[in-house]
Amino acid sequence: MVADAGVASVDGSVVDDSDAAPPPCPNGLQFVDEDTEVNTPDDLDALTCVVRIAGDLTITCPACTNLQPLEYLAEISGDLRIADSHALVDATGLGRLATVNDVEIQNNDSLESLVGFGPVTNVSWLLITGNAKLESLEGLGHLRSGYWMIIRHNPVLAELRGLHNLVNVSRELAITYNDALASVEGLNSLATVHTLNISQTPLLSDLRGLESLTRVTRELILSFNVALASLAGLENLTEVASYWFEDNDVLPVCAEIAWRDLIGIDAFSFKPPMNCDCDGLWEANNCP
Repeated sequence: MVADAGVASVDGSVVDDSDAAPPPCPNGLQFVDEDTEVNTPDDLDALTCVVRIAGDLTITCPACTNLQPLEYLAEISGDLRIADSHALVDATGLGRLATVNDVEIQNNDSLESLVGFGPVTNVSWLLITGNAKLESLEGLGHLRSGYWMIIRHNPVLAELRGLHNLVNVSRELAITYNDALASVEGLNSLATVHTLNISQTPLLSDLRGLESLTRVTRELILSFNVALASLAGLENLTEVASYWFEDNDVLPVCAEIAWRDLIGIDAFSFKPPMNCDCDGLWEANNCP
């Protein structure tokens, strides 16, 4: 159901339209008090002048080329899902969105970036997966914290710079199966995470970009990163509850030992195959 919202935004302030020229709203701004699905451009146009959705917004619209009819939308009390919307190239139209619970962006064949996404600073759940042309996370620059964040199976995602203001992930940050990702630069503000999982990232050679990370309160997982040759970037960790390194084929075992000694971890968890291209007593006693 759509209700008249007058001319105020959801927090009672006047909506600032000075940065753009959104469509006129002769009947005032509107509220929607139910879960909403967008399957066609007409469904999207029906949300012009909606400022708040009290429920979920699910956009599954193969023919929608942009999200501009959502230019007034400032709050979604539930979740935002954008899936199988194969004509979208970015998030233009969501520039006023400041409040949302979960965000899922998946299987959008033409999506190249998230440019246009609004000033959301916190999400409970972020899933970005299966976007065949997604090269960048630009557009998420306001995001500072989250509960569970998964970025996976985006085959041309080359960098993470859109996450440059992310400071804390209270459950898990998982970055996996992104075949073109060669660097974690962009996570430069990340300070605390419960579990950090960076796996199946074949071009990643080091972890530079994580120098601000000081606490992993549950587990650090590095696995099946076939080009990972250095743990550079992890030297400022002061707390790691546990860790699991597995099948990082070219990472010398002495790199783990040196890192473990640097941050004061007693446990040893390097799993074969291990690269013994280093010198010392441990290698003499344990390498073939």
